[in-house]
Amino acid sequence: MAELSVRYATALFDLAAESGEPGKYFEQAVFLCETLEDDEFRRLITHPKVSTADKTAFIKDSFAGHILEDLLGFLYLAVEKRREAFLVPALTEFINMMNSETRKATAKVVAAVQLDERQITELSGFLSGKLNKQVEVSLKVDPSVIGGLSIHVDGFLIDHTIKRQINDMKNSIRRSMIHDS
Repeated sequence: MAELSVRYATALFDLAAESGEPGKYFEQAVFLCETLEDDEFRRLITHPKVSTADKTAFIKDSFAGHILEDLLGFLYLAVEKRREAFLVPALTEFINMMNSETRKATAKVVAAVQLDERQITELSGFLSGKLNKQVEVSLKVDPSVIGGLSIHVDGFLIDHTIKRQINDMKNSIRRSMIHDS
């Protein structure tokens, strides 16, 4: 899967470079990636019983006139080839390629509550210092994490959420119960 995602991302990267507007490709790829990660959208676009024609019509209705033709064509191609599951990984890889080229990174942060601008700025500054590149924070609020933060940036995952800690405790208790029996 990773190899195919890299091939798609490389093709997008080349198109962005040739266009003279790589920043626009980057911004719209981030938008698409976030949209395609939405559970309802992803379920529809990857559902095996939804026809290719219906998926294509849905994409056209959702994005035509709002994103670059090359990105729209990328979506159509993935649906036509029945590779919808590769869309988010390919877009993520493209975003990483663009970030690497510009010494930038995007940190996907999940928090139980909305962070204020000061907190986002401080987190961005902290991560920028650690990674030695400019880090932009993309925040998703998910109350199910209960508290703490989950940060995914540059291939690293830092999960200091209460939800993860509770799951770790449950697993530890299960292992000790199995070991004691």
